[in-house]
Amino acid sequence: MTRLRVRLILALASAQAFLVARLAVLLSGRPRAGRDVLVVRLDAIGDFLLWSDAAGRLADHYRAGGRRVFLLGNALWAGLAETMGVFDGVIHLDRRRFLLDPRYRFATQRWIRKAGFAIAIQPTFSRELLMGDAIVRIAGREERIGSEGDLANIDRDDKRRSDQWYSRLIPASPGPMMELLRNAEFLAGLGIACPPRIGRLPVAAEIRSAGRADGDGGAPYFVLFPGASREARCWSPVSFARLAERISTATGWQAVIAGGGADRPAAAAIKAATDLPLTDRVGATDLLGLARLLAGARVVISNETSATHLSAVVGTPAVSIVGGGHFGRFLPYDVDDADRPRAPIAVHHPMDCYGCNWQCRHPRGPGEAYACIRAVSVDQVWEALLPLLPGGQGGSAKQ
Repeated sequence: MTRLRVRLILALASAQAFLVARLAVLLSGRPRAGRDVLVVRLDAIGDFLLWSDAAGRLADHYRAGGRRVFLLGNALWAGLAETMGVFDGVIHLDRRRFLLDPRYRFATQRWIRKAGFAIAIQPTFSRELLMGDAIVRIAGREERIGSEGDLANIDRDDKRRSDQWYSRLIPASPGPMMELLRNAEFLAGLGIACPPRIGRLPVAAEIRSAGRADGDGGAPYFVLFPGASREARCWSPVSFARLAERISTATGWQAVIAGGGADRPAAAAIKAATDLPLTDRVGATDLLGLARLLAGARVVISNETSATHLSAVVGTPAVSIVGGGHFGRFLPYDVDDADRPRAPIAVHHPMDCYGCNWQCRHPRGPGEAYACIRAVSVDQVWEALLPLLPGGQGGSAKQ
């Protein structure tokens, strides 16, 4: 698809979205005059998990002023947000339907407009014109607050236009910054001073008190999470298999493979590469079920994906194979000493092309990972794992 055609499709989608928004405003009648706050966060699971501690602090700040605080969240993770007990209500939004179904978009925007939220806040750094920006545009009678943001998900002209929809933009430091620090920076712009911290999910305490995870029978286990948002960001299934053999030999722990339905080919490839008995939970859990599974594990090994951040918020040690596409933004974690023990360990192979935003200049064959991912060896990941195993040296003690 040519760049011109892509721009034409986006322009048509944008025109349709603005027409729908205009109709929602005209047909919603007079908004209810209330004091409620709407927080808009529609990005991916990992983004939400990294923001989860900041979410609680944001809600507490406005509640202290006598306001109710509601979250409009991505339906992929909104159910998990409800378990936190942080917001007065969580509204689920289906991103795909919101982008492609004008009736759903109209109904959503009309409801938001009629609700009459006094303040609308979008803390997302990498804003999107047709998602969070479009919603904030019709919400917030008193204030509409967002981040100055960057150009990762929006072009310069569209950002210049949507900047005008906000009554206040929180300054953002230029250049790369770890997402936990970025969230703390946004809070500081609202007058909420706090260090960057890893969130905590109540499900973790639930699992710890029960002493087991759903379906594991109480036996110690570790989790392999071989999927990622792109196939090219996935470590080799054969490497996962070799690593699983080492862990199992050293500890006696059961190996469990987890992931979504799209990760079944990777799971099959791991099983084909080893005679080790593996428990396959791929596609068998929803997000809350995955949180329970990870909370009960002794350690999690994953690509740079939501499983890494989910492990952190449920307090399970994790090792993540990290590439250079946006190294330093999501991993490694930049936290204070109190949170350091819960921070995932990032294993990577340094290259001079880091920061490419996954626009890789190195050749790769069909089905191959990016060069920076391929270069991470099993030995590297094993060395990172050793302190997390019994005795701290990968010994044979079984727990």
